[in-house]
Amino acid sequence: MARNHPCRACRKRQKGCIWKRNSNVCLLCSKLKVECTPADESSDDDQDILPREYNIKTLEYYHYQITQLENELQRMECDLVRCQDKQRKLENIEWKLSIEQGQLKLHTAIRNFEELIMFSQASLRYLAPFENIIKTTLFRFENRALTTITQTVCRVFSQAMTQRLLKGQILYSSPKSMPYTLPQIRKIMDDLIRLHLRHNNRKMPLLHAPTFLQQYNNLADPFSSPLVLAICVNTICTYRGLQKRYSAVERRQLGEFFCHRCKELLADTFDDPDRKLETIFTITFLIHFITFVLLKPRESRRFVTIAYLLCKELESDFSEIKEPTVMSVLFQRHYFFIQRAARLVNHVIDGTIPPVPFPSIQVFEKIPDEDEVTCMYIDVYNHILGFFQKPFVKNVISFADNPATDISLEMIFHCDRAIHEWYDELPPQLRLCEDFNAEDTQDAVMKNTSQAAALVFAFVHYNMLRVYVCLVNPKPLSPDDVVQNSKDAIQMLSEKAISQVLRSCDLVLSTLLRIINHFKEDIPPLTFELMSRVIHGLVTVASCSSTKIPSSLQCKFFECTHAIHALMPSDNKIPPALSPLKAFMETRQQGDLQVYTQYPLPGAALILDLFNMFCADLQSHLGRNQMGTVSTFNYSFINAVLCAEFPVRS
Repeated sequence: MARNHPCRACRKRQKGCIWKRNSNVCLLCSKLKVECTPADESSDDDQDILPREYNIKTLEYYHYQITQLENELQRMECDLVRCQDKQRKLENIEWKLSIEQGQLKLHTAIRNFEELIMFSQASLRYLAPFENIIKTTLFRFENRALTTITQTVCRVFSQAMTQRLLKGQILYSSPKSMPYTLPQIRKIMDDLIRLHLRHNNRKMPLLHAPTFLQQYNNLADPFSSPLVLAICVNTICTYRGLQKRYSAVERRQLGEFFCHRCKELLADTFDDPDRKLETIFTITFLIHFITFVLLKPRESRRFVTIAYLLCKELESDFSEIKEPTVMSVLFQRHYFFIQRAARLVNHVIDGTIPPVPFPSIQVFEKIPDEDEVTCMYIDVYNHILGFFQKPFVKNVISFADNPATDISLEMIFHCDRAIHEWYDELPPQLRLCEDFNAEDTQDAVMKNTSQAAALVFAFVHYNMLRVYVCLVNPKPLSPDDVVQNSKDAIQMLSEKAISQVLRSCDLVLSTLLRIINHFKEDIPPLTFELMSRVIHGLVTVASCSSTKIPSSLQCKFFECTHAIHALMPSDNKIPPALSPLKAFMETRQQGDLQVYTQYPLPGAALILDLFNMFCADLQSHLGRNQMGTVSTFNYSFINAVLCAEFPVRS
C-alpha cells in the first residue's frame, strides 16, 4: 500500500513510496538497503541519502580521467624523445657532396634504409630554395569565420535552453491534443520500427536487426519497452520520408508521447542491475530528440552522464570477452556514441571541450550476419577512425580548428600527403574516383550511385578545407628580412591554397546535391557540418584576398542551400524579420529566443535560422562587386532563397 507521506529516498527520486503491511521499510529502501526515513514536508534539504554508489562512480570516473591523462602524457613524452633523437641523428650526419659535370654526387656511404630516408629528407630541406620558410618559419593562422560560427551555435543553444517555455513542458502530447488512439499509435510503432531497421539502422547500426526483431515480435505490450519507445522517438524526428505522412505538429505530438512514456519507464530501469545495457541503448536513441528537437541539452547531459557511468561499469565485463558476441559489439558502438554525445553536449552547454575522454575505439567489430550495406558503412567508420590516428593529420586538424594557431608549412605539407595516402589506401568500393583532385572528378560525382563513397569523398574535401583554409592569408612570425626574401613563395602558397579551397568547396557542394537528388528518402549525413565548412572557406577567401568567387560556384552554393531548405519541414522556417539572431550577432546579448517555441520542432527552427544567418553573412562578404557575371535571374534566385517570407505558425 502507498504512504500518505513518502520517505526521503522516494521523494528524492520522485517515485511512489510503496510498503508492505506490518513493515516500516518501503520497497525501494528495502531494495537499496538504506534507512527508510519519512520526508520532512517543510525541509528544502536536497541531500541525497542513497548509498555512496554515485559518489564512488564519480570518483572512479575522475580517477579514470587522471589515468588517461597520465598515459597520454607518457606517450607524448616518448614521441618527443624519439623525434629529438631522430633530429639529433639528422643534424650530426655530414653528407659529403660534390658537383661534377653539372651532376650532384654523394660521397658519404648510406648503410641502411633509415639513412636513405634521412638523406632524402635532408636534401629536400636543406637544398630546397625555400628551406627557411618551409622548415623554420612559423605562421599565424586565424579562423575568425569558423570561430564566429562555433561561438554563435554554442551561445544560441545555451541561451535558448534557459527559456522558460523550453523547460520541461509537454506542449503537444496531452490527451486532448493527441489525434491518434492507442490502437492507431500501436500500428504507427510497427511502421516506425520497420523504417528504422530498413533505413537508419543500416547506416548507423546500433541494433542487431534479427535479434531485436525477434525480441520485438515476442513483446506482449510494446508500450512497456523503453527501448522500443526510444527507437520510435528517434525515427519520428530523423527519418525524412515521414515528412510526407505527418506534419511537423503530428511528429512533435508522437515524439513527446513516446518520449514521455519512455522516461517514465526509464525511472524504474535505472535501479535494476539486470537492465543496464537496455538503459544505455535507450538513452542513445533519446539524445537526438531531447537535444536537437526540444532544445534541452541540460536534460540530455543528465541522461548521457547516467549512460556513461553505466558504460564504465560494464566496460570491464565486456573487455574480458575474448570472442566478440552480439551484445559486446553493440556495447562497443553505443559506448562510442555516448562518449561522443557527452563531448558534444558539454561543448554546446559550456562552450569548452569537456574532460570526457575522446573515444579510444580504433576498430568497430562486425556481426557475422549483418547485411552488405551495414558492413560497408562500418568499413567507412573504421577508415575514418584510422584517418584520425595519423600523427600529422591529428595534430594539424586540431590546430586548424582553433581561433588562432602558430604552425609550420612543413606540418601542413605532411598532413596533405597523409590525406592523399589515406584516400589511396581505401578499398575500391569506397573511392568515388582514383584521384579526388583530378580534373574529371565532377563527372565521377554526378555519376556516383553509392552514398557511402559520396560520404567518404565529402569527408576528404571537408578535411582539405580544414587544412588549406589556413594558407589563404598566412602571417609569418619571422624577422622582416626572411619574410621579404620569401614574399614570392608566400604569395604562391596563398594562391595554391585559394585554388584548393574553392575546388574543395565546389566538390563538397556537388556531392551534397548529388546525394539530395539521388537518395531522396534520406537527409545527407553531416549536412550542417559540411555547409558550415564551405561557408567558412568562401568567407575566408572573400575576406582575405582579391580573388573573385566564380559565379558558377556561387550559384551552386545557393542551389544547394535551396535544396537543403526543401529537406526541412516547411512549417518550421522563421522569416528573417522575426529572427532574433541578427541582433544577437551584433550585440552578443540574449534576445527573445522564445520565438522558436512557436514552431512544433524548435530545434529544426533554430538550426534553419542559424543556417540562414550564416548564408546571409556570406552574401554580405561576396557583395555585388564580387558577384561577377551572375545574371539577374540568378541574383533574384539567391535573394529568394535567403529572404523568402515563410508563414508563421499560429
